[in-house]
Amino acid sequence: MSNYYDILGVPKDASADDIKKAYRKLAIEFHPDKNPDNTNAEEKMKEINEAYATLSNADKKSVYDNGGRQHFTGHGHMDMDDILRDFAFGGRRRQVKGGNIKVDVKLTFEEIYKGINKTIKYDRSVKCDPCGGIGGKTNKCNSCDGRGVKDVVFEVQGFGRMVQQITCQKCGGEGTMIIDACIKCNGKGYNIITESIDITIPEGIENGFTFVSAGGGHYAKNGINGDLFIVISEISQNDMVRHGNDIIRNIKINYYDLILGVEHIITTFDGKLKISIPQGSKHGDRLVVKGKGFKRNNVNGDIILVLEILTPNKISDEEKEILIKLKNL
Repeated sequence: MSNYYDILGVPKDASADDIKKAYRKLAIEFHPDKNPDNTNAEEKMKEINEAYATLSNADKKSVYDNGGRQHFTGHGHMDMDDILRDFAFGGRRRQVKGGNIKVDVKLTFEEIYKGINKTIKYDRSVKCDPCGGIGGKTNKCNSCDGRGVKDVVFEVQGFGRMVQQITCQKCGGEGTMIIDACIKCNGKGYNIITESIDITIPEGIENGFTFVSAGGGHYAKNGINGDLFIVISEISQNDMVRHGNDIIRNIKINYYDLILGVEHIITTFDGKLKISIPQGSKHGDRLVVKGKGFKRNNVNGDIILVLEILTPNKISDEEKEILIKLKNL
């Protein structure tokens, strides 16, 4: 959908005379009498009339500049659905909401495995008590006479003169202006405090899980508080990776234990556990320890052990001699 200024070929800061001159020039060029049986010229003329009907009217131009062409339809007339919608809200801003707050909580695998209670501390804005969130002593706004809105009058074909209310830019829709700022909040109407909240984190909670505390966010003057979002994230661990409810761990085993087989002790979140490394195991083989992974929704995962060869950096002369004999065999 073309911009009205582009249709007339004028810049947005064009004067009323420039807009009129551009319209007259285009109207002569695309007038139906000069373009018989030319449907393109007819449609172009409709666009030109629509653009000029809006930009030549100061009030309509103001509404258009603030909202764009979506507020108009047909030959420069406001869409009645939009007009009724604006009047339904009285031209005032809809209820505002304070800013949301996001807090990241990092947990170790052990904390996730067992579940934990956490006290979360964060900074948030709250209504200033001394001034009741007003910001200080106020006077009625002289721009909107304390209404918080100003009237824009324009003509709508078939409906006559219409009045649309827009938010007063001077007072921001408040209807009042601060003349003596509150000492505690310096006229802001809010103060920053450190808040704390206790949460119970269940065992096996997933990475990225988010707790939401409605109204736990920032304060909004003449509105509702934002929300608090507590996002769980796992602390990476070098020796293990989570996959769903399973824990994948690499364990290093001496090469001769892989060949001969051995009883090996691993440490789990429940304590020490003895496992059997089968004779003839290879690097990369996997052993599954059932039911020792994370528990989520009453389902226990497993520990999956990935075997790695532990190669010594130094060996004794005796070990070297034995290895050479093994190699020759």
